[in-house]
Amino acid sequence: MAETTPLTSPDVKSLWVDRMTVTARADVPVVTLRFFTFLPPEITVEVSRLQMTQAHAEAMVDVLAKNFDYYPKKPKTGSKAP
Repeated sequence: MAETTPLTSPDVKSLWVDRMTVTARADVPVVTLRFFTFLPPEITVEVSRLQMTQAHAEAMVDVLAKNFDYYPKKPKTGSKAP
């Protein structure tokens, strides 16, 4: 597919996020990204939720890695991800 210039909208809000969680379904390649912000005193508020195919999520990770020039090492089997 040819790359095109995306349309932008002034109505789309920018959100500050402090945490992201990822949930992937085992039966279909669908990923849910949930974004949260922290408010005092110790309140966590969900501010956005995105769903996409696993292929789109993997492409997003590739874009982030290339932009930051950061490629983390794969954790050893049995270790927990940060």
